[in-house]
Amino acid sequence: MKNLVFTALFLISLNGISQENIPFREHTKIVKNAISKDIIYPKRQKLISDSLVITKDSLDVNFVPFLKDKKLNSRYKYHAFGNKNIKFIRQWNVPIRVYFDEQLPKDIKQSLTDYLKKFNSINNLNVSTTKNIENSNYYLKVYKEHVSAYTDKDYKTLTKEEIETEIYSGITYDLNCNYNFKCTSGVIKISNSELKNRYLLSKLKIIFYLSLTDFYRSNYAEKESLLNKKTINAKHLTDYDILLLKNHYNYIYPYKVNLTSYKSLLKL
Repeated sequence: MKNLVFTALFLISLNGISQENIPFREHTKIVKNAISKDIIYPKRQKLISDSLVITKDSLDVNFVPFLKDKKLNSRYKYHAFGNKNIKFIRQWNVPIRVYFDEQLPKDIKQSLTDYLKKFNSINNLNVSTTKNIENSNYYLKVYKEHVSAYTDKDYKTLTKEEIETEIYSGITYDLNCNYNFKCTSGVIKISNSELKNRYLLSKLKIIFYLSLTDFYRSNYAEKESLLNKKTINAKHLTDYDILLLKNHYNYIYPYKVNLTSYKSLLKL
């Protein structure tokens, strides 16, 4: 059951219905010898060229790729898109203020507080904790009732160890994001029964990371990475996790970005 795939682990609220203004590059040199070049997103247009054309490009002038390594970029594309063109990059575009439920054990709260500070080394990410729920936009909330991405039928096929270690067993999360997949608030829902789970801290670390990125996990991610499906006792952000996160937040896209548009941006 470790390979069980969920198509809906969280809810996304679509607040906005209009796209923001997109800055354009007025003069772009197309130096390839191809007869034409299709720009798919955010505007579809065909650029006809000989060996050199100066024209308007439909992609953002401010985008500069962070990852130079082809292998890492390939890994990023899998984690971000799953090699599917139906998925869009999701990002937070506001400071994240985390509030812990009082029922969470003190040692868990302290460990998470230290863990969250690590994310402030990432450009365009601002994460901190608050003791005032009114000032928060991210809530780690404990529920009396059982919450899980697994159904009762699923649980019958899980081993005792899998019930303990599977990150969405006893925990889920919801995010509030707009039309362009920019998020402004969220909650991690924790079953009361999970408070005694020895893997609770690890699961919360992984889920918080995923809530910033909507990344897919994989058996091919580096060892001990939060993104490796085999990691059941996550201790810290690995270099692999940090590099992919830096790439993800290197630029806050003012429009929706799927795999096709991301590849087009890389070609600029």
